[in-house]
Amino acid sequence: MIVVMDSQYIIAQIIGVLAVGFALSIYQMRQRKDMLRLATVAALLFSVHYMMVGAYTGAAMNMVGATRNFVFLRIANKRQMNWIMDVFVGLAVVMTVVTWQDWSSMIALAATILSCVAAWQQNPRVLRKLALLVAPLWFVYGAVHGSYPVMFVEVAIFCSNLVGQYRFDHRYAFVTHRHAVRHA
Repeated sequence: MIVVMDSQYIIAQIIGVLAVGFALSIYQMRQRKDMLRLATVAALLFSVHYMMVGAYTGAAMNMVGATRNFVFLRIANKRQMNWIMDVFVGLAVVMTVVTWQDWSSMIALAATILSCVAAWQQNPRVLRKLALLVAPLWFVYGAVHGSYPVMFVEVAIFCSNLVGQYRFDHRYAFVTHRHAVRHA
């Protein structure tokens, strides 16, 4: 059996691999703003990737995500602007309806809503914990649409997130607890 790949499919996979590079770095950042910057670039690249493989809801959700990350980076006082997160959740719902393909569109919507709630968090620790729930959803969406870079990156992001949680969230707490017990 001979497998013939057209140039658009190959280019889509290359763009997906570029997105992987940015996505793998997100949870290794200490600061929320750095996490959101990398996530914005990754989402833009994944949007192009999904568009090229015909996964239009995934493309739309990544555009919503890129725009959301960009806006979240610039909001100074989030307490006075809680409605902005609601706007992005609403936009994700509308874009899902507009780009509806099949049941997998609901998976992309769920991943986008969870990403939105995670990105809204001020505490990087909470952001990382909530974002851990997103990777399995995007993995399934990528599998349904034949996106190997997405499937790969979601496993890698899940692992990267766990490493980031250990490095920034749990290791310090463990060392502090061990230090307190030793000196008690």
